[in-house]
Amino acid sequence: MKVLSKISTLILICLMSQSAIGQDVSYLDKDGKPCREQHAVFQRNAEMIDFTPTPGIYDGLSNYEITDYYYPSKTLAFKGHGLKNLNSFVYGLGYTLNGEATYYHRNGKIKTHGYYKIGKKQGIFRYFDQQGKLIKSEEYNNGILIGNVTGNSLNNHIYMPLVGKWKNNVVDNSFQPSSVTVIKREATFETTGMLRILYSEKINFQREYQWMNSMTREHSNTQFFTWKYHPQSNSSGILEQYEGSRMVCKSVAKWYGSNKVEFTVIQTDWPGVQGKSFTYTKVSG
Repeated sequence: MKVLSKISTLILICLMSQSAIGQDVSYLDKDGKPCREQHAVFQRNAEMIDFTPTPGIYDGLSNYEITDYYYPSKTLAFKGHGLKNLNSFVYGLGYTLNGEATYYHRNGKIKTHGYYKIGKKQGIFRYFDQQGKLIKSEEYNNGILIGNVTGNSLNNHIYMPLVGKWKNNVVDNSFQPSSVTVIKREATFETTGMLRILYSEKINFQREYQWMNSMTREHSNTQFFTWKYHPQSNSSGILEQYEGSRMVCKSVAKWYGSNKVEFTVIQTDWPGVQGKSFTYTKVSG
């Protein structure tokens, strides 16, 4: 084991020395994968700026400043930071993005700006067109989209902005055959942060027993849920509904134009709701 450790250390020192001498230059294809120079769309220059040792040699991390250029024009395409450990060197793995990252259009305007945390998107990501106009923004936590998508289009894909007030009136049989439930929902989708829905329901209970037919009870309840929307395409997405930190419902969202959306429940803790669809129509905003 001592011999293996010494060999590993020697390999790392050699690799670090090479990086210290100059920049690590590589070529990438249109998907950002390594390729030969004749097939390159990007040229990547990476320069090591520091190394963080850890008790296990394989866990030591080298921090690189990464600059990508459009090839062969050499105009700036990306600027950020990436991490590599010894396994990355030995097996030819790429850099794990970490920290601030900025992507550029060919005309030099910022295309995308955001932050990564160990390879996963973290916080607000903003997307701009070639004139520098904000197209949309998204909020991420540990690589998962948690904020709503704003804006109208990106690369010919239409992202319906969940903004304004959306209303749904549902008359539905309750979970008990002996009662009739009338449910009304008014949802306000905010332009920033997480989506929030105001859920109001008015339930009229009518007992099946003859001596109780004339008796009616009313119950009203108002509570807040948090929704997380994950766009899948220009006309569909997945909507998760949370009560606190617990997910209580997951639905498939299908858009009909920009003013109507249908949610079909595919997973829920609520009995009788699985498989049902609810349609919302935009009324304002």
